Amino acid sequence: MASKIEISYVKEYELCDRNHFYAVKGISILAALFAYVASIFYRIPNMKYITFAATMVFVLCSGYGLSESYSKKRGLVHYWENKMLKVWLPSLVILMVTSLIDKGMAIGWIAKTPLALKGNILYVIFGGYAAFWLMFQLSDKRAVRLIGLLVISLAALFLMPENLAIRELVLGMPLGVAFSQLGWKYKVRKFKWLGKTILLLTGAAAAVGAWFLAGMVNIPYVTTAIWSVFYMAVAATLIFAVWIFRAVPVFGIFVPFGMASYGFYLLYDSVFPLLEGRLNWKSLVVVSVVLCLAAAVLTVLRELLVAWNKNLRRKGKTHLKGSMW
Repeated sequence: MASKIEISYVKEYELCDRNHFYAVKGISILAALFAYVASIFYRIPNMKYITFAATMVFVLCSGYGLSESYSKKRGLVHYWENKMLKVWLPSLVILMVTSLIDKGMAIGWIAKTPLALKGNILYVIFGGYAAFWLMFQLSDKRAVRLIGLLVISLAALFLMPENLAIRELVLGMPLGVAFSQLGWKYKVRKFKWLGKTILLLTGAAAAVGAWFLAGMVNIPYVTTAIWSVFYMAVAATLIFAVWIFRAVPVFGIFVPFGMASYGFYLLYDSVFPLLEGRLNWKSLVVVSVVLCLAAAVLTVLRELLVAWNKNLRRKGKTHLKGSMW
C-alpha cells in the first residue's frame, strides 16, 4: 500500500535503487512540466528537447524496472495483470474524464483510439512491455533476449511514421533492460571519483556529439536514431549525476514528485491541452497546485488498487488466471 513506501534521506540512496529513481523522476517530471508550459503558454522555442530528454528518463527507468522485477520476483507471473492495474487503468480513467470534459462523450472517441493511449509516450511503454514479455517467453538466454529487444526496438524506430516524434524514444527501453541484465550497476557503484568524472564527461560528450551530428545529417530515420542517442545520453547523464551528487540535500525535494510522477504525467498530458489559451500566469499557478494534489491522490488510489488486488490474489479470488497474467 502507499503507506508502506519508504522515503529515505537522499544521502542514503544508492545507484538504481527506489529512492534514486524517485529523485530522478521527480526532476524529470518537473522539467517536462516547465518545458511544456514554456512552450505552449509562452511560446519559448526548442522546449521539446527538454521534454523528450525528461521522458527518456522514464523509458530507461521502466526498462530497468521491468528487468529487476523479473529477476527478483516470479518472472512473468501476473505480468500483464500488474501492468494493466498500474499503468493502463489509470491512463484510461484520466483520458475518459478529460474526454467527457472536452468532447461531451468519451465512449466513441475511446473506441476509435487503440488502448486509449492517444498516441503519446504510453505507446512506447506498452510496446516495450510487449517486446519484453515476448523475448523473455521465447528464450532463457540473456544474449538472445537482449538482442531480440534491440532488434524489435530498431524495427519500431524504422517502421513508425517519420513524423511520429515518440519513435525517438523506443531505444531507451532495451538500454534500461540491458543495464539491469548485465549487472552494470554493481560495476558503476565501485567507481571512484575519477571513474565517476569520466562517466559524466562521457555522457555529456555523447550528448553534445549527437546534437551536432543530428544537425549535420539529414537522412530519414538515421537522424531519428541520432536524436535517440542524444536523448539517451542526456537521460543517462542525469541519472548518474543524481547518484554521484546524492549527498546534496536539495535532491530530497524531488523524491515526493518522483513518487507521483506517473500521475503528474497523465494529468499534465491530458489537462494542459484543454486549457491552452485559457490561462494567465495566476490561474496557471492555481492549476499547478491542483495538479500536484490530484497527482498525489491518483498515486495513492493506484497503490491502494494494487494492494487490494494483491490481497485478492493471496485469497485466490483474482479474476485474471494463468501465468500470462
